[in-house]
Amino acid sequence: MKNTEIEFWTLSVIERVKNKQPVEDDRVELKSNWIEPANAARRIAGHANAARGENILWLIGVDEKEGVTGVDYKDYAEWFSKVNSQFDNRLAPDATCINVPYEGLTVLAIVFNTDRAPYVVKNPNGGAIQFEVPWRDNTSIKTANRSQLLQILVPSQNIPKINALSGNLLVREGYHDKDWHWEMTLQLYVSSYIQTPLVIPFHQCNGYFDINQISLQVPLSSISLYPPPLGSGGWTVRSIGISNSTPIQRPEHDSLTIDGTSTELLINGPGKFKFTGSGRTSPIEKDIQNSTVKVKASLQPIASDRFIHIDLDMEWQANDKDNSNTIGSWKINQSP
Repeated sequence: MKNTEIEFWTLSVIERVKNKQPVEDDRVELKSNWIEPANAARRIAGHANAARGENILWLIGVDEKEGVTGVDYKDYAEWFSKVNSQFDNRLAPDATCINVPYEGLTVLAIVFNTDRAPYVVKNPNGGAIQFEVPWRDNTSIKTANRSQLLQILVPSQNIPKINALSGNLLVREGYHDKDWHWEMTLQLYVSSYIQTPLVIPFHQCNGYFDINQISLQVPLSSISLYPPPLGSGGWTVRSIGISNSTPIQRPEHDSLTIDGTSTELLINGPGKFKFTGSGRTSPIEKDIQNSTVKVKASLQPIASDRFIHIDLDMEWQANDKDNSNTIGSWKINQSP
């Protein structure tokens, strides 16, 4: 991950803590200060083993109840050296560490790459059993059982990497009510090969967006995924068979690797697809101009316990003066 992505992830978590919102992401661990190295190694190993290849984030200097407490970065090198020594053959998850300033204090953000699991640590109780494979279950750490060991050792379904090509978020005032209606559209690209086709049903997709400046979090509903349409216009249809003497038709699209129906998306390889979602809130009295938006979404393929994560941010755009009920819009600010 880029340092800017780590910093934005960190600030998003801090804002949720500050606003007394639950830190629901099971990839995040909060610590108000440095913890004893052997205990830290066991917790990191358990967290990394359960993550199954996903990056995990540790924030040192943040407490879920007390908020940001701050920490001294200079203690990191000595602390992590002692933590690393607790791992079998010193094989700890690769770590990227950055300082994140927040309201005059410093939070240490550590992102661990977990793709070399299983991670094994010294048995904290000593004795004849020298090593342990820890496993994180919610927020507790225990020794992995057979089922959990299989989850670590058996290769999981290959989850492709997703890049955002473009995207926008639009908010309008309702025509028949005063509620604000939010509409999000993202153009995404599957940029890696997969071993087997993936089927992603819409009902196994979820997401939300944060407007950090006003502490607003809006869940996305009616999420849908679409292959790219044929040509520059809308959809055309083609007959694919006959049922009860009635032609069966489906949208024509411009992809050899991405297909879909009205309820799921089928990914056979690299290709482009569209993500849409909507939300609805009461009118917001706070000023939203020049605000930034953080978008997070998760897509879960059939027969997989892993998620495809979408994590991006958008910048404020000028209002559409040609549309009187448009309140504002945001666009993605990162390159493909």
